Amino acid sequence: MLSRWPLPLALVLLGALAPRPAQAYAIVGNGEQALSQTGLRAVFADNGDGTITAWLDIDYDGPAERFGWIVPVPGVPEVGISSRAALDRLQGLTDPTYRVDAFPHGECEVRQPIAGVGPPYMADRPIAIFDSGETGPFDYLVVGPDASQDDPIGALIGWLEDGGLVSPELDRALLEEYLDAGHSLVVLRLSKDHDTGSIRPILLTYEAERPVLPLRLSAAVAEDDMEVRVWVLGATQAVSTNYPAVELNQARLDWFDPTPDYQPLVAEAVDEAGGQAFLTEFAAGAGALADGFVIAGREGFELFRDGSLGDPNVLVDASVLVFGDWDGFEEAVRQHAPDAADLDSGELLGCISCHVDDIDAFLDTLFNDVIDPVLSVHDALLTATTVTRFFTLIDGDEIEQDPEFDFNPDLEPLLPLHIARGALSCDYTFDVELEHGTRVRGTWGQWPSRDDLPAAVRVVQYNTSGTGEVLTDNSELIDAAFAPEDGAQAPGGDPGSADESDDEAADDEAAADGPVDRGSICTASVGTRRTNTAAFVCVVALCLLARRRRRATR
Repeated sequence: MLSRWPLPLALVLLGALAPRPAQAYAIVGNGEQALSQTGLRAVFADNGDGTITAWLDIDYDGPAERFGWIVPVPGVPEVGISSRAALDRLQGLTDPTYRVDAFPHGECEVRQPIAGVGPPYMADRPIAIFDSGETGPFDYLVVGPDASQDDPIGALIGWLEDGGLVSPELDRALLEEYLDAGHSLVVLRLSKDHDTGSIRPILLTYEAERPVLPLRLSAAVAEDDMEVRVWVLGATQAVSTNYPAVELNQARLDWFDPTPDYQPLVAEAVDEAGGQAFLTEFAAGAGALADGFVIAGREGFELFRDGSLGDPNVLVDASVLVFGDWDGFEEAVRQHAPDAADLDSGELLGCISCHVDDIDAFLDTLFNDVIDPVLSVHDALLTATTVTRFFTLIDGDEIEQDPEFDFNPDLEPLLPLHIARGALSCDYTFDVELEHGTRVRGTWGQWPSRDDLPAAVRVVQYNTSGTGEVLTDNSELIDAAFAPEDGAQAPGGDPGSADESDDEAADDEAAADGPVDRGSICTASVGTRRTNTAAFVCVVALCLLARRRRRATR
């Protein structure tokens, strides 16, 4: 429920009320143990009527009982609750992905190895990781053989065995057969307990001319290289008008395994720009994001509320499969279970209908407190034309001003899929051209290390029109560092000379609706958290099937 606070410029969760005169926010310790802020995510939507809606999410280290959160905003805001599941989904849909399209050049026959990357903790494993994430109670990996190994399939199976992921009774020859035929493997394990050091995001709507990220009061508690992610939804691409934009030197990013390098490279580029700067990671149409955000849409989720799918007991017990890890789900169950105080989570959620005394009231609470906060972000995506995503890593002593954002209709879209195109020789030497025009050559699987080069190609200060003022331009220096020595011929000829380069325009157009893959040699993502809203379809299908079976038995 939305409410209005009688005192302006302050919102405090789990702490003492302490109004502040400036637009900023902070977490403060109310006890002996110090707290530190580790991250911030914010989504701003320009509503077109002189108001801004903001979704704010914070990460911190320290005990929850000693936590306080101060969020001053202009005027007297409407205050509501939001959901990490919504921000997780938005983050997953806009995470950068790096792909190397280096196709065989000449008449040699090679089996194109596919390589990818998962989280940083999976680095230096003798396998290729195509995807990773969480689904329901599981952590999962999608893996395959790493062509750089002497025995790729044997190395993969050995890794599975060493990690206790396959039983001794498994038919190794059958596994080898699948892998040799080009299959990948989906590996699942039960998730560990989630970190409880994060509170639920909040939702604010207030009058303002433009989005401003309330950041300055974080300076005292911010950890070094605090992660800050901001999405701005509006009619055109957004820019920061008081923080410059950095463009990464992609040649310093290991495209075969970008995850370990990505954030340190961003931090270095931001430092080169003076410590206060953003990298724009995404700037494109909101429609495609809305289509992928939730599958069923608001009307489909309302089926849980009105009970039109059938037996309410089935709906209630099935809801944990979809929403069990969404913010506020267990709290909603306990609110309507008279015996909840005597039950642990497993007993309570194992049979929700056994404990809830008013199913209709529970479904109302489920929709209002758990589902609707997610759908509010989806509704904002449907209303907006463009979504822009910013990322930075910043130290507390570098936070001198609140980042301000506005809109610039003169800028080109920026998609999360980055493609390096070129040729691959029979001896596995490659020659590819990056998006900024730099040509990189090397041996497949071994990206050349050039830590001596700047982390930023350019630093640009944008405003509400035009292409921005270039503050720093390192492009010639970077290009010169990768130029062939003594006019040597690069392997495979010119990048993109293979027949596959004719599909570049189709790739770029398709990328606007999500990542595309037409047989690339390496696709790697620097993505993080995702949510399992797709499970909703499974639950709906199960409910419909159950209803049909009941009808058939009548």
